[in-house]
Amino acid sequence: MNISAQVKNINSPVIEYGSSSSSFAPTMDGRAGISLCNSKFFNIVVDLYLMDIEEKKGAMRIEEGYGLELYPFSSLALRGGFTGDNWRAGLGIISRDVNIDYAYIDREEGFKHSIQYTIKFAPLHDIKEKELLMKEKMLKKDGLYNRARTEYNKEKIALASQSVQQYVEKYGEDKRVLELNTDITEWLNEKREKNMGRADELKKEILKDYYRGKINEAQRKLSNMKLLAPNYEGTAYLTHLIKARLLLEEGKYRESENELVEALKINPDGEEVIGLHKRLQEVLKLSEEE
Repeated sequence: MNISAQVKNINSPVIEYGSSSSSFAPTMDGRAGISLCNSKFFNIVVDLYLMDIEEKKGAMRIEEGYGLELYPFSSLALRGGFTGDNWRAGLGIISRDVNIDYAYIDREEGFKHSIQYTIKFAPLHDIKEKELLMKEKMLKKDGLYNRARTEYNKEKIALASQSVQQYVEKYGEDKRVLELNTDITEWLNEKREKNMGRADELKKEILKDYYRGKINEAQRKLSNMKLLAPNYEGTAYLTHLIKARLLLEEGKYRESENELVEALKINPDGEEVIGLHKRLQEVLKLSEEE
């Protein structure tokens, strides 16, 4: 339940029109109301309007107002109600930063259209705005978790671990991410046991993809290999080799050569590095001739 009160033009300014004697002074108006809100479905409003508050003249008018808001969605409000003998209907589009409200109003002088555009700078206070913000946060939160789960299902374990870490840093630990982290740990432990002593075979699989030109697949397997066999000495060699190949394809020749030099330091007899280095020299020679 919300209770509100509002007074307008307490110290009413006098507006004069040019050099003429005509002037206009806005009247003091007031409004008090109670609303009963169900954050998901509806909002019932009862208002009391005090208009033309001028005690010395006794000209104050009092009108009652009734209204109902329905929320088909968090971002949409459908409105209808009465003020005195006049009725109005409209809708509102709600977002975190901007609201757009439209009303079709029955007045004594005829029907009128009203459009209001609100830009928000202050902290959120409206229940629907807060609910919408929470839904946005939950969508991002669920999206990051689903990405981590998908990466795990595709056995992209290194990426899944990174996504889990990002999730925990942003949203903290909860039941589902702890379960996913447990699944990742169990997968790693199982694979490490099976692949104990098989590091050389893993290296061959990666090199096989490398020679076939499946560099992204080789890079994915290398990421998993770093988790499965973190102390294997061939990991650094493969890292420099694959990075050099990617840099060469991107046209970053000097950076590629730097990676090859590091790979040669680890394995001076590596056929892959020697072959890639020759290819790099040919590319550099052609680029210089041009």
